[in-house]
Amino acid sequence: MDAENWTFKSMLRQYYETRRYFRDNLYFDTLPTYFKIELKKLEAIVNAFTDGHYKIHNEWSKIKVRELIENGFSCKHRLCTAELIDRLKAMLPYKEQIFEECKIERPTQDTFYYNLFLTVEIGFMYIDNIQMANSPASTLLVSDCNRSIKQIVKRENDKLIEIMLFMLGDKFRRYFTREILIEQWGFPANG
Repeated sequence: MDAENWTFKSMLRQYYETRRYFRDNLYFDTLPTYFKIELKKLEAIVNAFTDGHYKIHNEWSKIKVRELIENGFSCKHRLCTAELIDRLKAMLPYKEQIFEECKIERPTQDTFYYNLFLTVEIGFMYIDNIQMANSPASTLLVSDCNRSIKQIVKRENDKLIEIMLFMLGDKFRRYFTREILIEQWGFPANG
């Protein structure tokens, strides 16, 4: 992925595109150069958002970056307040079923965030699979249907990402230009 301005959403997308490094037993040194460059892009944007100094080639940083992105950065182990749950319900009025468990036991913010993250990830997978289905061999009808579904999934993903941003706060609403990322955060200039 390449962008002039990097946002929280583009960071999530970059993580999605490189996720197998974090989930499989892969070692940085054994990866092809193009994939290392994609990981260095992610490293730069994560460090920019967190003011961190993570080095993705390091196993500890690899684990930490995965935890940060998938579990809501600083949301870990904080219970969702009643006010937060009410606000989330207002933001997701059509998803009442996900709040049923909240009546029994309040979830931690990282658990709720993780469920949002997984849903967004599934949305990215769906969008990518739809794009593959829109090959020249596809019929016009299938292509039109896929385009419509893709737009709905993108819209839902955007809503969920907005909720994730609400949970994380204004610090994650920022964006970073490619130039700033190169100058200050080690973003690969050739990437």
